[in-house]
Amino acid sequence: MADGGGPGGYLLGGVACFCAGAGCYYLGKSRLESAGVVRSARRFRRIHDLSVLLDSSSGHLPLVTVSGRVTQHYLKKTRKKADEEYLVVKKTKDNCGDEHLLIKKEEKDDVGQWTHFSEVISSTKKEVPWNLDDGTGHLEIAGACTANGFSLSLGSEVFEKQPHSCGCECTLKILGLKRTERILQIGAPLTVVGEAFKDNSGKITIQHPRNSGPFHVSSSSIDRIISGLGTEARCCQFCAVAFAASGMFLLGGFALR
Repeated sequence: MADGGGPGGYLLGGVACFCAGAGCYYLGKSRLESAGVVRSARRFRRIHDLSVLLDSSSGHLPLVTVSGRVTQHYLKKTRKKADEEYLVVKKTKDNCGDEHLLIKKEEKDDVGQWTHFSEVISSTKKEVPWNLDDGTGHLEIAGACTANGFSLSLGSEVFEKQPHSCGCECTLKILGLKRTERILQIGAPLTVVGEAFKDNSGKITIQHPRNSGPFHVSSSSIDRIISGLGTEARCCQFCAVAFAASGMFLLGGFALR
């Protein structure tokens, strides 16, 4: 008479471990390749040097890295404390930056009772332009919110109740609007890795590479970014070996059964 788990449990467990190990292996390989690509990025100590090279490179460089401090030249700043300035990167009003709208709902069940189920049915997110400056020049970072290593502080979060009917009360009840504002401290040091462009007006922009290359906006130095990718790769490789060993053990148990 077979045991509770049965030989099938060994087989399924072994296959699952091998699949997990393969996933970890390819993830580690991807991190290792990313570390190599970031290491090969052209480094610039000054934004001015990047600007000069862009002038002689048809205004485009596929992968560069440069450091500077957060600033902005076009939009109003906000103050959280008397001695600190912050740039509003995600703002609740269109004329000040970003609007992030979250609308929740409640549904009626089959007997006409309102349930407590709720979900976001509409979301709008925008990012205001901001700059990186090192004293020799400045550049704009496009799409920083999608970059690896980029983080923002929560500035404010407000929930506004729905003031009137939306015309669909038979099935939905609109609860209200949630507005979220996230901020980036003026003067914060950042390192960026990405594709660089310079347009006819002289504005320099760094963005996610069009060839799906690495894009980093981080408070860490370029060397620490590379080191972090290497550490992630080693952790994934260790997990891959551990899963493979577990899979072999389970499949061996299946064969013996």
